Amino acid sequence: MTTGAKAILITPSDTKAIVPSIKKARAADVMAVALDTLTDPQDATDALFATDNFKAGVMIGKYAKAAMNGKPAKRSPRSTSRPACPSAYCIITDFWKASA
Repeated sequence: MTTGAKAILITPSDTKAIVPSIKKARAADVMAVALDTLTDPQDATDALFATDNFKAGVMIGKYAKAAMNGKPAKRSPRSTSRPACPSAYCIITDFWKASA
């Protein structure tokens, strides 16, 4: 804020603890945009920019199916285990559903 920022993008890991800092920024006329995760309360930020991971997985699966010209996709053992990132897990799961 002291450097003249007009906006900040945040990816809150603690959706409540970040709110006082967001309020401070907004009081200084700095726009606050949350990325992929809502704050608590939700109206603490000016906007939310998030992806639809289900739709992304389906779109990737449809693209892969078309690109493979009917050949079945091969699953590696790693593709069936849940990765650390839930978003990636959703995309992988929905990819397999759409590419089948």
